[in-house]
Amino acid sequence: GKWNIPNTITVKRGSDTVSKAKLTKLFKDAVVRHTKLPESMIEVPKLNLDKDLVIPSGKSLIKLSFAAGEKFRGRATAKVDIAVNNKRYRQYYISGDVKLYGTTVVVAKAVKRGERVKMEDLRLENTVISEAPPRTVTELVDAVGMEAVTELQPDTLLTESMLKSPIVVNRGDLVTIV
Repeated sequence: GKWNIPNTITVKRGSDTVSKAKLTKLFKDAVVRHTKLPESMIEVPKLNLDKDLVIPSGKSLIKLSFAAGEKFRGRATAKVDIAVNNKRYRQYYISGDVKLYGTTVVVAKAVKRGERVKMEDLRLENTVISEAPPRTVTELVDAVGMEAVTELQPDTLLTESMLKSPIVVNRGDLVTIV
């Protein structure tokens, strides 16, 4: 027989595109799963991705996950595992800015050092808790009745380090031990 072989052979592979918008949605969903906060309290304003991802065509599965100790204080990095037709295709790392919204306790009026904090000294305020100082107080019950370690100025976010448990028994007091 005679073989008729062409001089050039072009092989084309089909591909699918995963848009930046879809990856942003998957990133936000992964933050929701990790923090267990409602979606309305999470914002992903920016995902550090230059262009859409191109993957081979087929049945694709994209899974995003974060490190166990991720605190989401600004920028967070997620591991992206991509499988096509039930076979591992590739692993990427993408980072994005994350804002977590929530309620924090704010000083409403000045409290002197050593005074006990009263309910009227405080107010609740919705803030970006991911940008708040570490150990920010988020519940009024955690602050009311505590003693101010320093002078608390109005409009200050309250942190645990600004408060201490009050002394209930002073030196020389008579006490009954049961």
